[in-house]
Amino acid sequence: DGTVSLVIPAELPRTYYDATIQAELLSSNKQNVLATSFTPVRRLMVKHQLAVQLTSPPRIEAKLDKAAGAMIKLDGKIERREGLTGEVVVMLAGLPPGISAGAVTIKADAVDFSINLVLPATARPGETKGLTLFATAADPQQPTVRLRSRDVELTLNVTPAS
Repeated sequence: DGTVSLVIPAELPRTYYDATIQAELLSSNKQNVLATSFTPVRRLMVKHQLAVQLTSPPRIEAKLDKAAGAMIKLDGKIERREGLTGEVVVMLAGLPPGISAGAVTIKADAVDFSINLVLPATARPGETKGLTLFATAADPQQPTVRLRSRDVELTLNVTPAS
């Protein structure tokens, strides 16, 4: 008999992982492997306790104003699963320089959120891919650990003022 300890990262990008354990029988001097054995492969499904979804399209269209720039409101919902309760923080990452979107804290009894994407008048026109919307929350079992939702991929298309 034996015990195996697993260290699992907080962010798991795939929906499942296949795992097996390898055991080696060592010689009495612990220098040579006499035999090797593997457990059957087990498929471990990833259960996310937090999900975020955007209710607006994943392509963000922003038309700049010569003086004011632009402000785009992104609306969405979060879903708490597996007994998760408490506040959730929603963030938008991967923004080009000068463009901002502050993190939003969603109270324990709420599910809807709005993030304001602020573009200055000097924002560079063009398309930016790779923006990610995600949510984080404290793990109820380990308050120092932050749970993270899967990323929602977004594209920002900035058109110049006319």
